Amino acid sequence: MKEANVEEIMAEIKKTIMKNENSEDIFLPLDAESDVENEEYFNIDEFYGYLDQINQQHEVSYYFTIEHRGLKSTVKRAIRKILAFLELPMLQQQNSFNAAVVNSMNCVKKYMVDMNENIGESDVFMNEENIKKYFLYQEQAVEKMQTKIIVLEQRIEQLEKKISEK
Repeated sequence: MKEANVEEIMAEIKKTIMKNENSEDIFLPLDAESDVENEEYFNIDEFYGYLDQINQQHEVSYYFTIEHRGLKSTVKRAIRKILAFLELPMLQQQNSFNAAVVNSMNCVKKYMVDMNENIGESDVFMNEENIKKYFLYQEQAVEKMQTKIIVLEQRIEQLEKKISEK
């Protein structure tokens, strides 16, 4: 059996991370491939399909069947019992996190359904005048933030001068 060199593996992982530092897929496992056909467009049917999957599979079970096949299975069961005090709290935290993610995704689904109903009832949300008003508001907010940034940069320069004078 070949012995694993942890330092080499970590160096390889660091190289991969540095190479993909500005990439959006850095959080995907290295061997994972997206099964979304066209990632540019949102597909509501895929979203509902994935939502159904996470609703069904969000809980991770600690206990699974280990067949009785001699010493190997006995050792596996013993190790599982020995490590249970470490693994069960982590598993409970993971299940809590998974449940929170599922609940939030269900809320997103409900929000999407409600917004579609509201848009269907009234075109107030999507008319051209409201869109223009919204973009004008956004542009004004950006301008305000830019002026605040300029003021803050000037204050930083003043503080740096005071520090350098002391």
